[in-house]
This record gives sequence, C-alpha cells and structure tokens, in this order.
Amino acid sequence: MELDLSKYVEAFSAESMEHLQHMEQLLLELERLPTDERAGPLNELFRSAHTLKGMAAAMEFTEAATLAHRLENALDTFRSGNAALTAEATDQMLAAVDALGRLTSAAVTGSAAEVDTEALCARLEAVVSGAQPPAPGEPTEPTREPERPAPASATGGAAQPERIESIRVKVDDLDALVDQVGELVTARSHLTDIGERIASEEMDEALDQLTQITSELQSQALRLRMVSVARVFDRFPRTVRDLTRELGKEVEFEVLGREIELDRVILDQLHEPLLHLLRNALDHGLESPAERTRLGKPPVGKLTLSARREREHVVVEVVDDGKGMDAEALRAKAVERGMLTSEEAALLTEAQVFLLVCAPGFSTVAQVTQLSGRGVGMDVVKTAVEAAGGTMEIVSELGKGTRFALHLPVTLAIIRVLLIRLGAEVYGMPLSNVQEAVSMEDVTLRTIGNREVTTIRDLVLPVLRTKKLLEVPEAPTNGGTPRVLVVEVGRQRVGMVVDGLLRQQEVVIKPLSSLVRQIRGFAGATILGDGRVVLVLDPATVLAHV
Repeated sequence: MELDLSKYVEAFSAESMEHLQHMEQLLLELERLPTDERAGPLNELFRSAHTLKGMAAAMEFTEAATLAHRLENALDTFRSGNAALTAEATDQMLAAVDALGRLTSAAVTGSAAEVDTEALCARLEAVVSGAQPPAPGEPTEPTREPERPAPASATGGAAQPERIESIRVKVDDLDALVDQVGELVTARSHLTDIGERIASEEMDEALDQLTQITSELQSQALRLRMVSVARVFDRFPRTVRDLTRELGKEVEFEVLGREIELDRVILDQLHEPLLHLLRNALDHGLESPAERTRLGKPPVGKLTLSARREREHVVVEVVDDGKGMDAEALRAKAVERGMLTSEEAALLTEAQVFLLVCAPGFSTVAQVTQLSGRGVGMDVVKTAVEAAGGTMEIVSELGKGTRFALHLPVTLAIIRVLLIRLGAEVYGMPLSNVQEAVSMEDVTLRTIGNREVTTIRDLVLPVLRTKKLLEVPEAPTNGGTPRVLVVEVGRQRVGMVVDGLLRQQEVVIKPLSSLVRQIRGFAGATILGDGRVVLVLDPATVLAHV
C-alpha cells in the first residue's frame, strides 16, 4: 500500500525552516570565529544538513534532498580540515541554504522553484576545491561524490538538554483563545459592577474566586502568544553581512536580548521597521573604513540591535557609532522646506528635532541611495511602531552616532488603564505611562514662552490642558478633584490636567474604525462592565502637542 505523505507536509515545512534558519546562523557565526574554534559549529551544520537531507528524501522531495546532500559533502570537507573556509565559500553555502528554502517551500506548496541546483552545486564544489566558482549562468560539469555517513554520535559525551514537551497550535486558534479571554475579562468587570450595587457576602466571595481564575487564565493565554524577539532578530545578521560586503564597509554587528519576549502580534510588525533602520545605519550612518580612520575612529564600525524590558514595556534599540545627525541643520532644513516657521523651530527640543526625519519625504542626506535615505521611509517606520502601540525616540550626537529606541507594549490584547474624567466624559489612560497623580491644589503653575509649566519633585514639566486639547465640552464633574497626571513616554514627561480619577481596570482594547482612526490622540476603545464605550488615549500622540 502506498504511503500518504501529504499529512506530514506541515510538520516537514516547520521543521525544515527551523533547520535552515539555524544553519544560516551557524554560517554567520563561523565567520567571526578563529579557525581553532570552528569545530563545534561545523559539526552542528553538518548534522543539520544531514537531517534535512533525510527529511526531504523521506518526503520524496528529490531536488532538495540532492542539494542538501551536496552541501553536507562540502561541510564534511571543511570540518575534516581538507579545505579552507573562505568568505567565498561562506557565500556559496549561504546561497545553497537560500536555495534549499525556496526548494522546500515550493515542494510543500506543489509549485515550481526557479533554482539551478546543478549550477549551485558546481559553484559550491569549486570553492571547496579552492578554484574560482563559475559565474551564475556559466555552463558547468558537476562532479558526483559518494555519500558520507553521519557521525555515530551527534552529541558525543555532552549532557543531554532538559526535554520540554510541546505541541504545534494554529495561530488562528491561539488568537481566538486570547480574544475569548478578553471577552471574559469584560464580563468579569460587568459582574464586579453589579456586585458593587448588591450588598452580598456570598456574591463577593464568588466574584473574588472568579477574579482569581480569570486573572490566571488571562496570564496563561497571553503567555502562549509570547515569543522571543529572536524570531525577528535572527533574520538580520545575514542581511547586515550581505550589505556590508556590498557597501565595502567593515562592521561589528552585535545582537543582544534575543530572549526577551513580546506578543507575537506586535513582533510580526517589527521586521520591516527594524530592517529599514539597519539599512539606514549601514548606508548613511556608518562611515567607510578610510573615513573612520581619517576621523580617528576604529576602521570597523559598531552596530547594535538590542531588546530589554523596562517595566511594562520592551525597548528595542538600533545603535551605531557613525556620523550622527546635526540638530541645527535639521531645524534649518525644516524651515527651508516650509514645515515650520523660524519661531516654531526654535521652540523644539532636541528630541523633537530628530523626530523631524519621520516627516514624509524629509531627508538629511543630499542623495538617496537604492538602499535607504535617512528620512525616506522613516515616516513608515514611525507609523508602524505606533500601529503596534509603541513610540519611537531618536538620540543622536554629531560625529558620535545615533540611537533609535522603539518603546513597545509587551502585549496589545489586555492592558491596565486608569479611568479618568474630563468634564462629563470618561477616558482611559494606559497605566504603564502614568508615573503619579498630583492634586491641583499642590501644584504651582507658571508660564514660560507661552507654555504652562510646573515643578513636581524638582522636575520642570510642561502642562497640557487635556480637556482643551481633546476639545471636550465643559460640564459638571460630579465633585471630582482635579489632578495633574505625570505621564511618561520614553524619556519625555508631561503633566496632563484631568478633572478627576475613577479607578484602575483591566480592559480589552478594540481598534477604532477607519473613520475615527484619523483623529489622532487615541489608541483604541474599550467597553466597560456597565456597557459604556470608553476611548483609550495614546500618550505618544498626545505628547506630540508639547
């Protein structure tokens, strides 16, 4: 009876992509290691190629199995010390890994992959033998080598890692679970409101138990959707390597905080913004080796991609030690282009000046290359970050380098808000952005340059009249005590005047419709337990008015 392989295709696809990504990482790691430390990664590469070959052969994906076998042979030659692992050899092996990705994807979908396997193998075998690889498209006469057996032990005498049981779950099913937990949180809030109106000890006990169970379920459901940033970060070492070779620059690329976790929904929106920032840094931020030497810098530039936790946020940074940006030149260009008057430009803080590069079409370079132009597409980066519920901060020093910091929420599904009163209306403020609330009676306001400011804990803060900013009509506030909320976004802080505070509450944020989304200042909306729809403020866009 013929075996039906179709039911194994999904598992093959996921496992093969994991092997290919691991192989790419190992090849990039090998380039950075001295010769006497390459044995371990080469053995791992060989094992992955061997496993991939066996998987493809078992699925009867002949072309992928053949290419994996030829790559396995090349790796065996390098690990035995019979050939030198040059940059050209790494290029050809990376090309083979790329081709394996296209072949396996095509095999899984039943489509045709435009891969010249024989030409790839010929170039790979040429660099193994120390010859010049034929150019793409050049006729080749490939050689065949017998298959070499895999080593008897893949791990030698090393201790086996702890086995963690896991299963694969469809993303749609996981998202549906999180959505349902969100609805449960809303229903719990409704019951809590009812319980406050009904004096019943039995009701209170039942609500306490429901709250505890719901909180644990919510925590577990959100944890299931959390993935490490390595899922996105690990794509970039290859990109940086290829671009540095293309640009003729020397760069030490460091990736930190790969273990930091983010909601998958947020993480999936980060690839394009980070790719643009890295290209920008390589093309325009970092100088050539000759220019760096002339400036007294090390010829090898530094580029860092990192992630870290800060309270309820994750901060992702792209940092280079290149040219930096000139704040005064940016002010002048903004005035020259009619974006700002001279008076408006003079009032901007340095942080606000650097964010001018995010205006559509704004550029700090005379010529834009095919790779990037600082400012060309930066508006897309900022928009993508804000769509993920985050904010972007730019710090730069002329001649020293630039740091792009993306401040992102850990999850968008369920957040804790502070319910505030403005006139007769109620709004939500993300609690993670609120540092403290100070009674208006304890605040002294003064005016500096047509702006209201106050001093709280020795810190001078600009003050925003929130009701006026959001055009909320005047109305009785039911005797609430006016407060100044100290709101922080990145390194920027502001005092926001509100008419009163209600309570803290966990809420599920729903996106606004396309018509309402054009009104800046709101991150979304939520439904309270009593059925009221409440708009949730977006601190980042509110602070843009400072």
